[in-house]
Amino acid sequence: MSRRWKTSILLLGMMSVLTGCFGEKQVLEPLDEGKGKLKVTYYSEKSFYRDYGNYFNIKFPDIEVEVISTAETDMEELLDKQKPDVVLLSEHMFETYAQQGKLYALDDIIAQEKFDLEGYMPGLIDMIRTKGRGKLYGLTPYFYNEVIYYNRDLFQAYNIELPRNQMSWQEILALSKRFDGMRTGDNEIYGLYQSPSSLLINIANTLSLQVFDAKGEKLRIRSDGWEQAMQMATDAVRNYPPGQVEGMNNLFLMGKAAMIMDGPWFAKELQRAPLHNKTLSTMNWDMVTVPVDLKRPDESSKVRLTKMYAIMADSTNKRAAWEFVQFVNGLSMEKVASRNPISTLPTRHQFFKQLEGRSTEPFYMLKPRLSTESSPPEGSWGFWVGYGNKHVPEDFYSPFNELLDKSLQAVMQHEITPEEAVNELDAKGQLLLNKTHAEEIKKKEAESAKENVDAKK
Repeated sequence: MSRRWKTSILLLGMMSVLTGCFGEKQVLEPLDEGKGKLKVTYYSEKSFYRDYGNYFNIKFPDIEVEVISTAETDMEELLDKQKPDVVLLSEHMFETYAQQGKLYALDDIIAQEKFDLEGYMPGLIDMIRTKGRGKLYGLTPYFYNEVIYYNRDLFQAYNIELPRNQMSWQEILALSKRFDGMRTGDNEIYGLYQSPSSLLINIANTLSLQVFDAKGEKLRIRSDGWEQAMQMATDAVRNYPPGQVEGMNNLFLMGKAAMIMDGPWFAKELQRAPLHNKTLSTMNWDMVTVPVDLKRPDESSKVRLTKMYAIMADSTNKRAAWEFVQFVNGLSMEKVASRNPISTLPTRHQFFKQLEGRSTEPFYMLKPRLSTESSPPEGSWGFWVGYGNKHVPEDFYSPFNELLDKSLQAVMQHEITPEEAVNELDAKGQLLLNKTHAEEIKKKEAESAKENVDAKK
Protein backbone atom coordinates (compact mmCIF):
# COMPACT_ATOMS: atom_id res chain seq x y z
CA MET A 1 0.00 0.00 0.00
CA SER A 2 1.41 3.44 -0.97
CA ARG A 3 2.26 6.12 1.57
CA ARG A 4 -0.48 8.35 0.06
CA TRP A 5 -3.17 5.66 0.71
CA LYS A 6 -1.92 5.10 4.24
CA THR A 7 -2.09 8.83 4.95
CA SER A 8 -5.65 9.04 3.56
CA ILE A 9 -6.84 6.13 5.72
CA LEU A 10 -5.23 7.70 8.79
CA LEU A 11 -6.94 11.05 8.11
CA LEU A 12 -10.32 9.36 7.62
CA GLY A 13 -9.89 7.53 10.92
CA MET A 14 -9.03 10.76 12.73
CA MET A 15 -12.04 12.52 11.20
CA SER A 16 -14.32 9.68 12.34
CA VAL A 17 -13.02 9.96 15.91
CA LEU A 18 -13.35 13.74 15.91
CA THR A 19 -16.89 13.52 14.54
CA GLY A 20 -17.81 11.11 17.34
CA CYS A 21 -16.27 13.39 19.96
CA PHE A 22 -17.57 16.75 18.81
CA GLY A 23 -20.40 16.11 16.37
CA GLU A 24 -22.84 14.45 18.79
CA LYS A 25 -24.84 17.07 20.65
CA GLN A 26 -25.52 16.50 24.34
CA VAL A 27 -29.22 16.02 25.13
CA LEU A 28 -28.74 17.91 28.41
CA GLU A 29 -25.53 19.79 29.05
CA PRO A 30 -23.64 18.76 32.22
CA LEU A 31 -23.95 20.96 35.30
CA ASP A 32 -21.42 23.78 35.55
CA GLU A 33 -18.97 22.53 38.21
CA GLY A 34 -21.75 20.36 39.63
CA LYS A 35 -23.80 23.38 40.65
CA GLY A 36 -27.51 23.75 40.06
CA LYS A 37 -30.92 24.68 41.45
CA LEU A 38 -33.98 22.54 41.77
CA LYS A 39 -37.62 22.82 42.84
CA VAL A 40 -39.20 19.52 43.83
CA THR A 41 -42.78 18.81 44.90
CA TYR A 42 -43.21 16.40 47.82
CA TYR A 43 -45.59 15.68 50.67
CA SER A 44 -43.55 17.84 53.06
CA GLU A 45 -40.01 19.11 53.44
CA LYS A 46 -39.43 16.84 56.44
CA SER A 47 -40.53 13.68 54.64
CA PHE A 48 -38.55 14.67 51.54
CA TYR A 49 -35.25 14.86 53.41
CA ARG A 50 -36.03 11.68 55.33
CA ASP A 51 -36.78 9.73 52.15
CA TYR A 52 -34.40 11.23 49.58
CA GLY A 53 -33.01 14.68 50.33
CA ASN A 54 -30.25 13.74 52.77
CA TYR A 55 -28.96 11.02 50.45
CA PHE A 56 -29.15 13.33 47.42
CA ASN A 57 -27.25 16.10 49.20
CA ILE A 58 -24.36 13.76 49.92
CA LYS A 59 -23.93 12.93 46.23
CA PHE A 60 -24.81 16.40 44.90
CA PRO A 61 -23.83 18.91 47.61
CA ASP A 62 -23.79 21.82 45.15
CA ILE A 63 -27.35 21.38 43.88
CA GLU A 64 -29.64 23.70 45.81
CA VAL A 65 -33.00 22.03 46.44
CA GLU A 66 -36.25 23.81 47.31
CA VAL A 67 -39.06 21.53 48.48
CA ILE A 68 -42.62 22.54 47.62
CA SER A 69 -45.15 20.84 49.89
CA THR A 70 -48.18 19.32 48.17
CA ALA A 71 -50.14 18.98 51.41
CA GLU A 72 -53.63 20.46 51.05
CA THR A 73 -52.65 22.19 47.81
CA ASP A 74 -54.36 22.15 44.44
CA MET A 75 -51.80 20.75 42.01
CA GLU A 76 -52.80 22.94 39.07
CA GLU A 77 -52.49 26.06 41.20
CA LEU A 78 -49.15 24.88 42.57
CA LEU A 79 -47.73 24.32 39.08
CA ASP A 80 -48.81 27.77 37.92
CA LYS A 81 -47.44 29.65 40.93
CA GLN A 82 -44.35 27.67 41.97
CA LYS A 83 -43.07 26.39 38.61
CA PRO A 84 -41.42 23.23 39.99
CA ASP A 85 -38.77 21.33 38.05
CA VAL A 86 -39.52 17.83 39.36
CA VAL A 87 -43.03 16.73 40.28
CA LEU A 88 -44.23 13.77 42.31
CA LEU A 89 -47.43 12.51 40.65
CA SER A 90 -50.09 9.86 41.10
CA GLU A 91 -50.68 7.45 38.22
CA HIS A 92 -53.72 9.40 37.04
CA MET A 93 -52.03 12.81 37.24
CA PHE A 94 -48.93 11.47 35.52
CA GLU A 95 -50.98 10.10 32.64
CA THR A 96 -52.98 13.31 32.33
CA TYR A 97 -49.96 15.65 32.34
CA ALA A 98 -47.98 13.41 29.98
CA GLN A 99 -50.76 13.40 27.40
CA GLN A 100 -51.24 17.16 27.79
CA GLY A 101 -47.59 17.79 26.89
CA LYS A 102 -46.69 19.18 30.32
CA LEU A 103 -43.87 16.70 30.98
CA TYR A 104 -40.38 16.30 29.54
CA ALA A 105 -39.76 13.04 27.63
CA LEU A 106 -36.87 11.10 29.15
CA ASP A 107 -36.14 8.71 26.28
CA ASP A 108 -33.19 10.62 24.78
CA ILE A 109 -31.46 11.44 28.07
CA ILE A 110 -31.89 7.84 29.24
CA ALA A 111 -30.22 6.63 26.03
CA GLN A 112 -27.43 9.21 26.35
CA GLU A 113 -26.74 8.39 30.01
CA LYS A 114 -27.22 4.64 29.46
CA PHE A 115 -29.54 4.60 32.46
CA ASP A 116 -30.35 0.99 33.35
CA LEU A 117 -33.95 0.04 32.64
CA GLU A 118 -33.27 -3.69 32.46
CA GLY A 119 -33.51 -4.23 36.22
CA TYR A 120 -37.11 -3.04 36.42
CA MET A 121 -39.97 -5.44 37.05
CA PRO A 122 -40.89 -7.01 33.67
CA GLY A 123 -43.46 -4.96 31.80
CA LEU A 124 -43.39 -1.97 34.16
CA ILE A 125 -41.54 0.35 31.76
CA ASP A 126 -43.99 -0.66 29.01
CA MET A 127 -46.83 0.28 31.37
CA ILE A 128 -45.30 3.73 31.94
CA ARG A 129 -44.79 4.21 28.19
CA THR A 130 -48.45 3.34 27.61
CA LYS A 131 -49.45 6.19 29.92
CA GLY A 132 -47.34 8.52 27.75
CA ARG A 133 -48.62 7.08 24.45
CA GLY A 134 -45.29 5.50 23.61
CA LYS A 135 -42.89 7.92 25.29
CA LEU A 136 -41.30 7.68 28.72
CA TYR A 137 -42.25 10.79 30.70
CA GLY A 138 -41.34 9.59 34.17
CA LEU A 139 -39.96 6.85 36.38
CA THR A 140 -41.00 5.31 39.67
CA PRO A 141 -38.98 3.51 42.35
CA TYR A 142 -42.12 1.81 43.69
CA PHE A 143 -45.24 0.02 42.50
CA TYR A 144 -48.23 -1.72 44.06
CA ASN A 145 -49.34 -5.29 43.47
CA GLU A 146 -51.30 -8.01 45.24
CA VAL A 147 -50.91 -11.73 45.86
CA ILE A 148 -52.95 -14.59 47.27
CA TYR A 149 -51.89 -15.24 50.88
CA TYR A 150 -52.69 -18.75 52.09
CA ASN A 151 -52.59 -20.67 55.38
CA ARG A 152 -50.36 -23.65 54.65
CA ASP A 153 -51.43 -25.48 57.83
CA LEU A 154 -55.13 -25.39 56.90
CA PHE A 155 -54.48 -26.87 53.47
CA GLN A 156 -52.34 -29.62 54.92
CA ALA A 157 -54.77 -30.33 57.78
CA TYR A 158 -57.59 -31.05 55.31
CA ASN A 159 -55.35 -32.73 52.74
CA ILE A 160 -56.08 -30.09 50.07
CA GLU A 161 -53.40 -29.31 47.50
CA LEU A 162 -51.66 -25.96 47.97
CA PRO A 163 -52.39 -22.99 45.68
CA ARG A 164 -50.02 -22.47 42.74
CA ASN A 165 -48.81 -19.45 40.84
CA GLN A 166 -50.85 -18.44 37.78
CA MET A 167 -54.04 -20.30 38.64
CA SER A 168 -57.26 -19.16 36.98
CA TRP A 169 -60.23 -17.86 38.96
CA GLN A 170 -62.06 -21.11 38.21
CA GLU A 171 -59.16 -23.07 39.73
CA ILE A 172 -58.80 -20.86 42.80
CA LEU A 173 -62.53 -20.88 43.53
CA ALA A 174 -62.70 -24.65 43.04
CA LEU A 175 -59.89 -24.96 45.59
CA SER A 176 -61.75 -22.58 47.88
CA LYS A 177 -64.96 -24.61 47.53
CA ARG A 178 -63.27 -27.66 49.00
CA PHE A 179 -63.26 -25.97 52.40
CA ASP A 180 -67.07 -25.74 52.47
CA GLY A 181 -68.37 -27.51 55.56
CA MET A 182 -64.89 -27.92 57.09
CA ARG A 183 -64.66 -27.17 60.80
CA THR A 184 -62.03 -26.79 63.50
CA GLY A 185 -63.79 -27.30 66.82
CA ASP A 186 -66.65 -24.81 66.88
CA ASN A 187 -65.16 -22.74 64.06
CA GLU A 188 -66.28 -23.10 60.47
CA ILE A 189 -63.43 -22.83 57.95
CA TYR A 190 -63.76 -20.79 54.76
CA GLY A 191 -61.74 -20.82 51.57
CA LEU A 192 -60.91 -17.55 49.77
CA TYR A 193 -62.59 -14.87 51.83
CA GLN A 194 -63.62 -11.63 50.11
CA SER A 195 -66.74 -9.50 50.02
CA PRO A 196 -69.06 -10.41 47.11
CA SER A 197 -68.56 -7.06 45.33
CA SER A 198 -64.76 -7.13 45.69
CA LEU A 199 -64.63 -10.69 44.39
CA LEU A 200 -66.85 -9.84 41.43
CA ILE A 201 -64.76 -6.81 40.46
CA ASN A 202 -61.50 -8.75 40.85
CA ILE A 203 -62.80 -11.49 38.57
CA ALA A 204 -64.05 -8.90 36.07
CA ASN A 205 -60.72 -7.07 36.06
CA THR A 206 -58.80 -10.30 35.44
CA LEU A 207 -61.06 -11.15 32.52
CA SER A 208 -60.85 -7.56 31.15
CA LEU A 209 -64.60 -7.00 31.48
CA GLN A 210 -65.49 -3.32 31.09
CA VAL A 211 -68.02 -1.42 33.19
CA PHE A 212 -68.15 1.65 30.90
CA ASP A 213 -67.54 2.56 27.31
CA ALA A 214 -64.40 4.60 26.60
CA LYS A 215 -66.18 7.94 27.07
CA GLY A 216 -67.76 6.87 30.36
CA GLU A 217 -71.26 7.52 29.00
CA LYS A 218 -72.72 4.01 28.77
CA LEU A 219 -72.58 0.93 30.96
CA ARG A 220 -71.32 -2.29 29.39
CA ILE A 221 -72.46 -4.79 32.03
CA ARG A 222 -75.17 -6.51 29.99
CA SER A 223 -72.96 -9.32 28.65
CA ASP A 224 -72.24 -13.04 29.01
CA GLY A 225 -68.89 -12.24 30.63
CA TRP A 226 -70.45 -10.24 33.44
CA GLU A 227 -73.14 -12.87 33.93
CA GLN A 228 -70.46 -15.57 34.27
CA ALA A 229 -68.42 -13.43 36.69
CA MET A 230 -71.49 -12.80 38.86
CA GLN A 231 -72.30 -16.52 38.89
CA MET A 232 -68.74 -17.37 39.98
CA ALA A 233 -68.61 -14.70 42.71
CA THR A 234 -72.00 -15.49 44.25
CA ASP A 235 -71.43 -19.25 44.19
CA ALA A 236 -68.09 -18.77 45.95
CA VAL A 237 -69.34 -16.68 48.90
CA ARG A 238 -73.01 -17.67 49.21
CA ASN A 239 -72.50 -19.37 52.59
CA TYR A 240 -69.99 -16.89 53.99
CA PRO A 241 -70.82 -14.66 56.97
CA PRO A 242 -71.28 -10.93 56.25
CA GLY A 243 -68.42 -8.59 57.07
CA GLN A 244 -66.29 -5.67 56.02
CA VAL A 245 -62.73 -5.80 54.73
CA GLU A 246 -61.22 -5.55 58.21
CA GLY A 247 -63.31 -8.44 59.44
CA MET A 248 -62.25 -10.56 56.48
CA ASN A 249 -58.59 -9.96 57.22
CA ASN A 250 -59.21 -10.90 60.83
CA LEU A 251 -60.86 -14.17 59.79
CA PHE A 252 -57.67 -15.07 57.95
CA LEU A 253 -55.53 -13.98 60.90
CA MET A 254 -57.66 -16.08 63.24
CA GLY A 255 -57.12 -19.17 61.12
CA LYS A 256 -60.74 -19.32 59.91
CA ALA A 257 -60.05 -18.56 56.25
CA ALA A 258 -57.60 -20.42 54.04
CA MET A 259 -56.84 -17.64 51.53
CA ILE A 260 -57.05 -13.88 51.13
CA MET A 261 -55.92 -11.46 48.42
CA ASP A 262 -54.00 -8.39 49.54
CA GLY A 263 -50.92 -6.21 49.10
CA PRO A 264 -47.41 -6.35 50.61
CA TRP A 265 -48.46 -4.62 53.85
CA PHE A 266 -50.43 -7.73 54.86
CA ALA A 267 -47.22 -9.76 55.18
CA LYS A 268 -46.15 -7.35 57.93
CA GLU A 269 -49.56 -7.70 59.56
CA LEU A 270 -49.25 -11.48 59.62
CA GLN A 271 -46.01 -11.20 61.57
CA ARG A 272 -47.16 -8.35 63.82
CA ALA A 273 -50.71 -9.42 64.71
CA PRO A 274 -49.83 -12.28 67.12
CA LEU A 275 -47.56 -9.90 69.06
CA HIS A 276 -50.45 -7.50 69.71
CA ASN A 277 -53.26 -10.02 70.09
CA LYS A 278 -52.45 -13.00 72.30
CA THR A 279 -55.50 -14.92 71.02
CA LEU A 280 -53.83 -15.21 67.62
CA SER A 281 -51.23 -17.85 66.81
CA THR A 282 -48.20 -17.45 64.57
CA MET A 283 -49.27 -18.70 61.15
CA ASN A 284 -47.45 -20.89 58.66
CA TRP A 285 -48.33 -18.81 55.61
CA ASP A 286 -47.07 -18.31 52.08
CA MET A 287 -47.97 -16.47 48.84
CA VAL A 288 -48.81 -17.17 45.20
CA THR A 289 -49.74 -14.86 42.32
CA VAL A 290 -53.23 -13.46 41.96
CA PRO A 291 -55.48 -15.45 39.60
CA VAL A 292 -54.88 -14.90 35.89
CA ASP A 293 -56.78 -15.00 32.64
CA LEU A 294 -55.65 -18.25 30.98
CA LYS A 295 -55.62 -16.39 27.64
CA ARG A 296 -52.91 -14.13 29.12
CA PRO A 297 -51.38 -16.16 31.96
CA ASP A 298 -48.34 -13.92 32.41
CA GLU A 299 -50.31 -10.71 33.14
CA SER A 300 -51.80 -9.14 36.26
CA SER A 301 -54.55 -6.52 36.45
CA LYS A 302 -53.60 -5.53 40.01
CA VAL A 303 -50.39 -3.59 39.31
CA ARG A 304 -50.59 0.13 40.09
CA LEU A 305 -47.95 2.83 39.64
CA THR A 306 -47.05 4.88 42.70
CA LYS A 307 -44.79 7.90 43.25
CA MET A 308 -44.20 8.82 39.62
CA TYR A 309 -41.28 11.25 39.29
CA ALA A 310 -41.35 13.49 36.22
CA ILE A 311 -39.68 16.64 34.90
CA MET A 312 -41.86 19.56 33.83
CA ALA A 313 -41.54 20.42 30.14
CA ASP A 314 -41.06 24.13 30.95
CA SER A 315 -38.35 23.54 33.56
CA THR A 316 -35.26 25.70 33.13
CA ASN A 317 -33.21 23.31 35.28
CA LYS A 318 -33.68 20.07 33.37
CA ARG A 319 -30.15 18.79 33.95
CA ALA A 320 -30.38 19.13 37.72
CA ALA A 321 -33.90 17.71 37.54
CA TRP A 322 -32.64 14.68 35.62
CA GLU A 323 -29.86 14.12 38.17
CA PHE A 324 -32.53 13.93 40.86
CA VAL A 325 -34.90 11.67 38.89
CA GLN A 326 -32.17 9.21 37.98
CA PHE A 327 -30.82 9.27 41.55
CA VAL A 328 -34.23 8.48 43.07
CA ASN A 329 -34.69 5.65 40.58
CA GLY A 330 -31.09 4.45 40.64
CA LEU A 331 -29.52 1.36 42.16
CA SER A 332 -28.29 3.01 45.36
CA MET A 333 -31.75 4.23 46.37
CA GLU A 334 -33.30 0.91 45.34
CA LYS A 335 -31.10 -0.78 47.92
CA VAL A 336 -32.44 1.61 50.55
CA ALA A 337 -36.03 1.10 49.37
CA SER A 338 -35.67 -2.69 49.56
CA ARG A 339 -34.83 -2.72 53.26
CA ASN A 340 -38.24 -2.00 54.70
CA PRO A 341 -41.08 -1.73 52.17
CA ILE A 342 -44.57 -1.56 53.68
CA SER A 343 -47.42 -0.67 51.34
CA THR A 344 -45.48 -0.66 48.06
CA LEU A 345 -42.72 -2.67 46.39
CA PRO A 346 -39.34 -1.67 44.89
CA THR A 347 -39.50 -1.65 41.10
CA ARG A 348 -36.19 -3.49 40.88
CA HIS A 349 -36.45 -7.09 42.05
CA GLN A 350 -32.73 -7.75 42.41
CA PHE A 351 -32.47 -6.27 45.92
CA PHE A 352 -35.79 -7.53 47.24
CA LYS A 353 -35.84 -11.31 47.20
CA GLN A 354 -37.70 -11.95 50.46
CA LEU A 355 -40.56 -10.44 52.46
CA GLU A 356 -40.90 -11.66 56.03
CA GLY A 357 -38.94 -14.77 55.13
CA ARG A 358 -40.99 -15.62 52.01
CA SER A 359 -39.99 -15.34 48.38
CA THR A 360 -41.21 -12.14 46.73
CA GLU A 361 -41.41 -13.86 43.32
CA PRO A 362 -45.28 -13.89 43.27
CA PHE A 363 -45.26 -10.06 43.36
CA TYR A 364 -42.89 -9.82 40.38
CA MET A 365 -43.77 -12.85 38.26
CA LEU A 366 -46.67 -11.34 36.31
CA LYS A 367 -46.33 -8.37 33.95
CA PRO A 368 -48.73 -5.45 34.35
CA ARG A 369 -51.83 -5.61 32.20
CA LEU A 370 -51.46 -2.86 29.61
CA SER A 371 -54.60 -0.86 29.01
CA THR A 372 -55.46 1.89 26.57
CA GLU A 373 -58.13 3.16 28.98
CA SER A 374 -57.21 6.15 31.14
CA SER A 375 -56.88 5.50 34.84
CA PRO A 376 -59.30 7.31 37.19
CA PRO A 377 -58.01 9.73 39.84
CA GLU A 378 -56.08 8.04 42.63
CA GLY A 379 -57.94 8.31 45.90
CA SER A 380 -61.27 8.20 44.11
CA TRP A 381 -63.64 5.38 44.96
CA GLY A 382 -63.53 4.13 41.39
CA PHE A 383 -59.73 3.82 41.45
CA TRP A 384 -59.62 1.61 44.50
CA VAL A 385 -62.39 -0.78 43.50
CA GLY A 386 -60.65 -1.17 40.17
CA TYR A 387 -63.30 -0.22 37.65
CA GLY A 388 -63.06 3.55 37.53
CA ASN A 389 -63.13 5.74 34.46
CA LYS A 390 -61.83 9.31 34.55
CA HIS A 391 -64.84 10.53 32.55
CA VAL A 392 -67.32 9.23 35.12
CA PRO A 393 -68.32 11.63 37.93
CA GLU A 394 -67.11 10.59 41.36
CA ASP A 395 -70.66 10.85 42.71
CA PHE A 396 -71.65 7.85 40.57
CA TYR A 397 -69.58 5.20 42.31
CA SER A 398 -70.95 5.02 45.85
CA PRO A 399 -74.67 4.68 44.91
CA PHE A 400 -73.72 2.29 42.11
CA ASN A 401 -71.91 0.09 44.61
CA GLU A 402 -75.12 -0.02 46.67
CA LEU A 403 -76.98 -1.23 43.58
CA LEU A 404 -74.25 -3.79 42.98
CA ASP A 405 -74.41 -5.10 46.57
CA LYS A 406 -78.20 -5.46 46.39
CA SER A 407 -77.96 -7.36 43.10
CA LEU A 408 -75.35 -9.74 44.50
CA GLN A 409 -77.35 -10.37 47.65
CA ALA A 410 -80.46 -11.11 45.60
CA VAL A 411 -78.54 -13.67 43.51
CA MET A 412 -76.99 -15.29 46.59
CA GLN A 413 -80.45 -15.67 48.13
CA HIS A 414 -81.78 -17.20 44.88
CA GLU A 415 -84.28 -14.35 44.42
CA ILE A 416 -83.05 -13.62 40.89
CA THR A 417 -80.71 -15.26 38.40
CA PRO A 418 -77.29 -13.83 37.44
CA GLU A 419 -78.73 -12.95 34.02
CA GLU A 420 -81.60 -11.01 35.60
CA ALA A 421 -79.19 -9.31 38.01
CA VAL A 422 -76.90 -8.17 35.21
CA ASN A 423 -79.78 -6.78 33.14
CA GLU A 424 -81.27 -4.97 36.13
CA LEU A 425 -77.92 -3.57 37.23
CA ASP A 426 -77.19 -2.34 33.72
CA ALA A 427 -80.58 -0.58 33.44
CA LYS A 428 -80.57 1.04 36.89
CA GLY A 429 -76.87 1.86 36.62
CA GLN A 430 -77.41 3.64 33.30
CA LEU A 431 -80.11 5.85 34.81
CA LEU A 432 -77.75 6.68 37.67
CA LEU A 433 -74.90 7.42 35.25
CA ASN A 434 -77.10 9.74 33.18
CA LYS A 435 -78.18 11.56 36.35
CA THR A 436 -74.67 12.08 37.71
CA HIS A 437 -73.42 13.29 34.32
CA ALA A 438 -76.26 15.84 34.17
CA GLU A 439 -75.51 17.00 37.72
CA GLU A 440 -71.82 17.29 36.88
CA ILE A 441 -72.59 19.51 33.88
CA LYS A 442 -74.79 21.79 36.02
CA LYS A 443 -72.07 21.96 38.66
CA LYS A 444 -69.43 22.98 36.13
CA GLU A 445 -71.74 25.57 34.56
CA ALA A 446 -72.40 27.10 37.99
CA GLU A 447 -68.68 27.21 38.76
CA SER A 448 -67.94 28.83 35.40
CA ALA A 449 -70.66 31.45 35.95
CA LYS A 450 -69.28 32.25 39.39
CA GLU A 451 -65.75 32.65 37.96
CA ASN A 452 -67.08 35.08 35.32
CA VAL A 453 -68.88 37.14 37.99
CA ASP A 454 -65.74 37.22 40.17
CA ALA A 455 -63.63 38.26 37.19
CA LYS A 456 -65.89 41.26 36.49
CA LYS A 457 -65.69 42.55 40.06
